[in-house]
Amino acid sequence: TVNTDANQIDRVISCTTTGNTCEPTTITTVNGNTFDIALTNNSNGQRVCARVLDKSGNISENTCSSLYYVDTNNPGATWSIGSSTSGSNGWYKSMTLRANVTDNGSGVSSAKYCVTTSNTCTPNQNATISNGNVNVPLGNNSKAQKACIRVTDKAGRESNVICSTAYKVDTTNPSASFSTTNATKGSNDWYKSLSIVTTVSDNGSGIASAKYCITTGSSCTPNTNATVSNNSITMNFVSNGSAQRACVQTIDKAGRTSSTTCSGTYKVDINTPSISFSVASSTSGSNGWYKALSIKASLSDIGSGVAGAKYCITTGSTCTPNTNASISNNSFTVSIGGSSSARRICGNVTDKSGRVSSTKCSSAYKVDTNNPTISSVSATTSNNTITVKVSGGSDSHSGIQKYQYSKNGSSWVSTTSTSYTFSGLSDGTYTVYARAVDKSGRVGSSKSVKVTVVVENPDNYTWSKDVACNATKFQNVINNGKFATYIEHQQFRNAMYDCAKTTEPILQNSTTAQRALLASSRFQLVSVNGKSRTASEKCRDSWDECRYSYEEDLYFDDAAGAYMNVAYSGKALVLSASSPNKVKGSPFNTVAWECEYDNYKVLNNPNVSVEIGNCEYESGERYGNGQALLCVGEAVRDGDFRCEEQYYMDGAGRLDLNGKEIKANETGFATEFFDFVPSVGAVRVTQYQKDTSSGYDYYTQYRSQKVYIQIFKI
Repeated sequence: TVNTDANQIDRVISCTTTGNTCEPTTITTVNGNTFDIALTNNSNGQRVCARVLDKSGNISENTCSSLYYVDTNNPGATWSIGSSTSGSNGWYKSMTLRANVTDNGSGVSSAKYCVTTSNTCTPNQNATISNGNVNVPLGNNSKAQKACIRVTDKAGRESNVICSTAYKVDTTNPSASFSTTNATKGSNDWYKSLSIVTTVSDNGSGIASAKYCITTGSSCTPNTNATVSNNSITMNFVSNGSAQRACVQTIDKAGRTSSTTCSGTYKVDINTPSISFSVASSTSGSNGWYKALSIKASLSDIGSGVAGAKYCITTGSTCTPNTNASISNNSFTVSIGGSSSARRICGNVTDKSGRVSSTKCSSAYKVDTNNPTISSVSATTSNNTITVKVSGGSDSHSGIQKYQYSKNGSSWVSTTSTSYTFSGLSDGTYTVYARAVDKSGRVGSSKSVKVTVVVENPDNYTWSKDVACNATKFQNVINNGKFATYIEHQQFRNAMYDCAKTTEPILQNSTTAQRALLASSRFQLVSVNGKSRTASEKCRDSWDECRYSYEEDLYFDDAAGAYMNVAYSGKALVLSASSPNKVKGSPFNTVAWECEYDNYKVLNNPNVSVEIGNCEYESGERYGNGQALLCVGEAVRDGDFRCEEQYYMDGAGRLDLNGKEIKANETGFATEFFDFVPSVGAVRVTQYQKDTSSGYDYYTQYRSQKVYIQIFKI
């Protein structure tokens, strides 16, 4: 304001200064008594100094105003990245934006900011200004963010809302949590199937990838890429013998990696156990058979482990296992017993989770565990051969394939026949063996029998005497069943008589020999009066039956007569005797003839009967009542025969021969031979026979110095 008349003012010159004064130099327009000088923006304060010139040329003093602070500019801000950690995919793991706030005038007084995922926002957060800067950290967000600021200067001027560039920032690590699915509970805290679901999350950039691992420990380093679907990962547990857990590590799009997170532990067995078979031990036989066989069952389970197994044995293609196996080291062994058919073992296995395998079977094997047997072995000899015969051969499994025979155990001969003949043998005692061999090759225990070979020639007296005079050989003849044949030979009988002391005790104690004598043709049965009698019975009932009879049925059989001629030719007559009270008609209930001293019969005339003294021939039915069993004498004249010595069997069954008593018994056949020398000088033993050509009965006299008595005892 100019303190003069406005009409007098010529001009005003002024100046502005931040100091105390200045020399005005600028002409200033005056409007009336006032003039306006605009102070410019200055942060140090300004004052105006002016001089007024009036039209008369007068100039005022330089007058200065007070100091005024004037801010004509709005404050401002520029954004930059204060600090950051780069991630991936355009993301930052952390970021702090720096707003450099400025004011060319009064200076910045304050500022407010905001963070937004939009284009702009209304700053509402008081900012801390330090050294002209405002630091704004960007937090975690799934979207790009920017910071916006409004600055107020000390003059009260406000800047516009100034926003930074948008940045994607993820400040948090991803995370994971676990749950189970597809869980099938088994036994013993085991699962038959189990899946672990891992739910992954990230509040910022989102999950980019994940890795996992499965371990039986407390943790593991994830190294298997996982497939993430809908922010979840499914991991299927496989079989393992121990409890397992899943561990996961996730990576978000910003590249942040989570810590390794692990689930709880689970015992899982998804595999069915298995069983397989092999031959544990065997003894091979023949024809596809085994003599012994054991089958090993190997058990396995990838997971919980084997809990148990069952098996069965069958001749079919399969069977239902029902026998608990005894398991050791995941295996068991079963012996396949013998059978007539091929057999196999079938089995299944159960693991600890309760899974049961299917039934599997081994191959079929034919096993024979039993040796074949024979019940008995017998042998017969004929001259220089031995025939061995097997009886009762059996084999319960593979069956008998052949028999084997051995002489003295030296070597074995095989044949399918139940008999075998060894030939070309010399005299001697042999032990012959026989055994059976089955189709599996098993050889049974042998059975043996001793047999003596006698190379036969019973018509040779020297050979016969060698046999009859040797107790061992003679006994062997009986044992071998040859005695019945030998006694049919005259020379053998002669040898027996000459070796009576050797043969007597053997014959006496041998039922076999006694029966052979009984069956011998020397005592063959002939028909007399409708009865079967031995040849020596012809004079049994009465003397007349020793002669020709007009009764046809009483004729003495020609065969009997002829036999007696042959059988006793050259030897004294062997007479038959009997124990007392024998049943009439028995083949040995016979007495050759009966007579008393000084009695005779006329023999050449069947119609004449001469009786001298008390000569009488009595019935043979009176055994044991004093009849003579033996008459020894000679013919005194034609037709006469005189008994000079008589021998009787008393009622007790005793016969006294020259002071030696023979006692007949009732226990069985026996034969005793005695050297009997009659006291008479000329001994003639007489046997009557029929002359078929003339119809007369004739006696035949055999001269001998000895009479051999054969007594059959029943």
